[in-house]
Amino acid sequence: NAVATGAGSIRLNFSASTTADTAFPITGYEAACIGSSADLSEAPSAALLDNTPVTRTLMVSGYDPVSVLSDIEVDIDITHSDPTDLYITLTTPQGTELVLWNQGSPGGEDIVGTFPATLAPIDTISSVGRQAMDGNWVLRVEDVDVGPLVREGVLNAWGLRISEKLATAGSGSPITVNGVTRGRDYSCTAAPVTGLGTVPVSDVVTVNVPLELPATPTVTSTDYEDGTIRLTV
Repeated sequence: NAVATGAGSIRLNFSASTTADTAFPITGYEAACIGSSADLSEAPSAALLDNTPVTRTLMVSGYDPVSVLSDIEVDIDITHSDPTDLYITLTTPQGTELVLWNQGSPGGEDIVGTFPATLAPIDTISSVGRQAMDGNWVLRVEDVDVGPLVREGVLNAWGLRISEKLATAGSGSPITVNGVTRGRDYSCTAAPVTGLGTVPVSDVVTVNVPLELPATPTVTSTDYEDGTIRLTV
């Protein structure tokens, strides 16, 4: 179970895990809470012609405000016989341009994957993780090579995933996750940590962090001659 406590925190209480695997003992636990999120995609099937940039826009709304570092992932699906011809950028709603691909080689044809999970971007995407996320995110793809051989392709699809994720490690229950945003629902999980990874993950528990936390009550006391004490809250 989980409950919002104090100023911007969630306390997760959970049952300890057990394992008979002596080679990979449980070394601790990790608690994670996901708040605001956005998952957008489109499949434009846009032709990539020589020196003819293609720009596509996905609009994020209702994500902000958040006060923590956001996780950002960009999915890409491009059919192209020679990806070393391509230059790909992503511009944030705040106007920061990130270079995702600069005439690199995936070791074959096409560019299919996720920045930065399975594809390595040129610029660090997490560098914009504290910017405001709401607004237009613009992908720009250009075939910048002109030569005797025409190598063109297609932007089949692309997508954007953003999540406000807070994670904290601990030796056992309870674990307190700090830095949550008031007035927001969070989906929280806990999992043991071993040499095999952070698994299995618990069921998801939803926690509402109220806009205003209850005030601490004031307690006064009155002493009586017969030895009794009355407490007033």
